[in-house]
Amino acid sequence: MLDVALSDVPPHHRSLTAIFDYSWNELSPTSQAVLQMLAVFPGSFSVEAVAAVTGSDIVTHPLLEQTMAILSDQALLTQRQSGYYALHPLLRHYTLTRATHPELQTRVRSQFMVYYLTRLIEADLQVVNSATQARAALLVEEFENIRTAWEWAVQTSDAHWLDHAAHPLTILVICRGWPRLTVTLLAQGATALETSSLRSARFVRGRLLAMESLAWRMLGNYSYVLRCAEQALALLKGSEDPASIAMAQNLIGATKIEEGDYEEAEHYLDQALKLATEHQQPVITANTHFWHGRLAVFRGEFDLAKIHLHCSLELYRSVNEEIGALRCMNILAALPARRHDDLLSSLASFEEVLIHARRLGDARTLSVALENVGVTRVLTGQDPAPALALLEESLALNQKIGNTVGLSYLLHAIAYAHIHLGHCDAAARALQQGIAHLGVKRLGEQPQLRSVLLELLEGFGLLYSRQGDSVKAVEILSLVATHPSTPDFTRRRATQELATLAAQLSAESYAAAAERGRTSSLDQLLPELVDPSAIQLG
Repeated sequence: MLDVALSDVPPHHRSLTAIFDYSWNELSPTSQAVLQMLAVFPGSFSVEAVAAVTGSDIVTHPLLEQTMAILSDQALLTQRQSGYYALHPLLRHYTLTRATHPELQTRVRSQFMVYYLTRLIEADLQVVNSATQARAALLVEEFENIRTAWEWAVQTSDAHWLDHAAHPLTILVICRGWPRLTVTLLAQGATALETSSLRSARFVRGRLLAMESLAWRMLGNYSYVLRCAEQALALLKGSEDPASIAMAQNLIGATKIEEGDYEEAEHYLDQALKLATEHQQPVITANTHFWHGRLAVFRGEFDLAKIHLHCSLELYRSVNEEIGALRCMNILAALPARRHDDLLSSLASFEEVLIHARRLGDARTLSVALENVGVTRVLTGQDPAPALALLEESLALNQKIGNTVGLSYLLHAIAYAHIHLGHCDAAARALQQGIAHLGVKRLGEQPQLRSVLLELLEGFGLLYSRQGDSVKAVEILSLVATHPSTPDFTRRRATQELATLAAQLSAESYAAAAERGRTSSLDQLLPELVDPSAIQLG
C-alpha cells in the first residue's frame, strides 16, 4: 500500500492498510467475525445466503442481519438497490489476511461451494427459452459466487459437483452470451479430472468435454470441436450416458458437414439418431434431426431436409427449447429461396423468426435472424437503408459473440447486399474482412473452414462479374464450382453465374479462364484477392 509522507496526516491515514487496521480495531468481536465470513463471498450476497453458508458457526440469523446492517452504516458494506450486499475488493482482500480460524474458513468455503452450486442446479436450467432466460437473469448478481463455487470444485477435483453443475452452468453462461467463458469453465473441470484414476471421474470428464465441444462450436473453432468431441467419445466408452455420447457424435457429424465429408457426417449422425431415439432423449434427437436436415440442404436434397427439420422442430417445441426451434425455423424459411428462388416466401418466414428472436433475446439466434431479413429485403428490392441497418445490428452482435465462422458468413451476406445495390467497394471490403476473420494460419489447421472460404470466393466471383471483369469472374467461379468442399447451394449459384458469363465471352476466352480456375488452388488464388500476410494455408 502507498504511504503518505506528510507530517500533518494522522498515522492511521497514511496508508490503506493503516486505515483498514484502524477501522478493524474499532469493530466489535462479532462484527470482526462476521466480516471475515463475508470475505468468502467474491460477489454480491444476501443475508439469507450468508446465513446458509455460515450456519450458526458465528452468530444467529437475527444477530447476523443486525451486524450486517451495522457494517453497512459504517460504510464497510455496500447495500445495493436489489437488497444484496457487496464487499469492496480491497477490503475483502484485507479481511482475508486477518483470518484467525483457518479451519473454520475451510469449512465455510465448502459450505459456500455446496450452497451456490445447489442454487445453480435448483434453478432448473435445462433448455433455453424465455422462462430459462428469466431464471438465468435472477442469478446474474450472484454469478461471481457461482463461478467461484465452480472453481473451488475444480480445485478439489470434486467430480460429483462438477458433474451435476456442468449442464446448468453451461446453460446459464450461454443465456448471458458468454461462450468464451463457457469454454474456460468447462476446460477447467475437464483438466481437474484428467489425472483421476476413478472410472466415474473418467465418465464425468467425458461429459465435460462433450459440453466443451459444443461451446467451441459456438465460437466457430472447429478443430477444437473435433478434438473435444473425439476425446469425449473415447472417455465415455462403456458408460451409460447415451445423451453425452450422442451429443459428441452429433458435433463430429456437424463438423464433417463443414468439411464437405458428407458420408462421414451421415455415419456419425445416424449413430447419434439411433442412440438418442432408443433412449428417448428428445433434445438430442431434435439436434440430430436438425443436423441431418442441414446435411440434406448442403447436398441439395430439399425434400429430405424438410422432413428432418420438421421432426426437429416438433421435438424442440415438445420440450419448449426455443433456440433450437428458431434454428429450425430459420433453415426452413430459407428453403423456398434455395429451392425455387422464391425470396418473398422466405422473407415472410424470416420476418416471423425475427419477431420471436427479438423476444427471446439470444444473441446468436437474433444475429442470424437479422442477417436473413436484412439481406433478403435488399434482394427483394425493399428500402435498402433499414435493411442495411439490420445487417449492421447483426454485425455488432456477431462481433460481441466472437464466432469467426458466423462472422465470415455474415460478411458474405453483407457483401451480397452491397453487390446487389451496386456498392462494389463496400462489397469488396466485406469479403476481404470475411476472409481475414477466418484467422492467420487457421485454414490449414481447420479444413472445416474451406466451405466458408469458398462461399466468400463465390462472392468475389459475383463482384468481379458485376464490375465487368468477366475473365477473372470465370476463373474464380470455376474454382468454386469444381472444388470438393463447396456446398451444393454455393456450387449452383456459381454455376448459374458461369452460364451468364459464358454468353458474354468468346468460347476461347471462357474456356481458358475456366481451365485456369479448375486447375488453380486456394493458396494460389487468395493472395490476388486479399493481403497475403493475413492468410496462410496448410
